[in-house]
Amino acid sequence: MVTVIKCINTNFAATARPSIICSSIIGRTAAWYHKEGRTDVEFIEKNNREHHLWLEKNNIFAFPSLLFYKDGELKYSRAHIMAQAQIMEVIENL
Repeated sequence: MVTVIKCINTNFAATARPSIICSSIIGRTAAWYHKEGRTDVEFIEKNNREHHLWLEKNNIFAFPSLLFYKDGELKYSRAHIMAQAQIMEVIENL
C-alpha cells in the first residue's frame, strides 16, 4: 500500500495559493488512480490547524509538502509543489 500525505498550511493567505495548487494536483492524481481501480494508493491531507502536533512530530515546516509511504514506511518526501507526472513517477517507483 502506498500512502501519499499532503501537508498544507491553512493559517495565512500568503500560503494559500501554493496549497490550493497542490490540492488541485493531488485531487487530479487521486481521481486518476481511482478511475484506474488502483486501491493500493491512498491520498491523505494533514493541515496545520487540525494536525499541528503530527506535523511537528514529523518535522514538517515547509508547505505544501508531500510524504510518500510504502507499507507504513516513509520512502520519499518533498517540500513544495510537484507536477502530477512527478507524483505518479514517485508512486510507481516505490
